[in-house]
Amino acid sequence: ILKEADLRVGFTKELINTVDKTSIPQGILQQRLLLCLFSMATNTEFKKVCAGIEGIKEADLSYVKKRFLTVESLRHIIAKLVNSTLSIRNKDIWGEV
Repeated sequence: ILKEADLRVGFTKELINTVDKTSIPQGILQQRLLLCLFSMATNTEFKKVCAGIEGIKEADLSYVKKRFLTVESLRHIIAKLVNSTLSIRNKDIWGEV
């Protein structure tokens, strides 16, 4: 669900664009960001999230978390997801806000 939400809303692209320069390719960075967000949301250790994924280590996710996931960025992601959800709901069923 998290990946589908990112495909529709594009919040990881906004996080990537906030940093001036990075040596990590955008596709790999997007995957690492999604894994970090999943880990944080489910309270799962990075080591367990990385298990079975070739080329991604616990240290990679720790680096991405420190560099990209701040309190402000997480608030922005949550607000963007909530606003997107509210904008597509059927007002005939749910009524006006």
